[in-house]
Amino acid sequence: MEVEQHKAKVFVLEKEAFLAHIICRGLTKAGYLARYLPTPERALDVLAEQQPDFLIVATDLRPMGGEEFCRRLQADLAERTFPVFVMSDVAQDIHARWSQWFSNFRIIDKPISLRFLIEAMQKHQGQAA
Repeated sequence: MEVEQHKAKVFVLEKEAFLAHIICRGLTKAGYLARYLPTPERALDVLAEQQPDFLIVATDLRPMGGEEFCRRLQADLAERTFPVFVMSDVAQDIHARWSQWFSNFRIIDKPISLRFLIEAMQKHQGQAA
């Protein structure tokens, strides 16, 4: 039996299910194993049990906002090695503030370009190798 190989495991945390499914479909077509996490609370539960190679997070989550989610992630999984790609429409403002307390993250401007996201993940994998 042949085992399917994936480039990396990616979790997507986005409040808009339609957008998350588009991102997951694009990542899957590009060879990634993508999983949609529908709520911040569910994401924290899943991440406590299994960690992805990449986590993609929107800043406008509900009911817990993206910043609060990332603070909880940083506190709960301080030893995490996977990078967090934060999707935001106010990227520069967030980067300046979050970089003071949040490690191993990158801001991705919205509207998101799937091609840019995949290139950023490939670049990160190349740096980690």
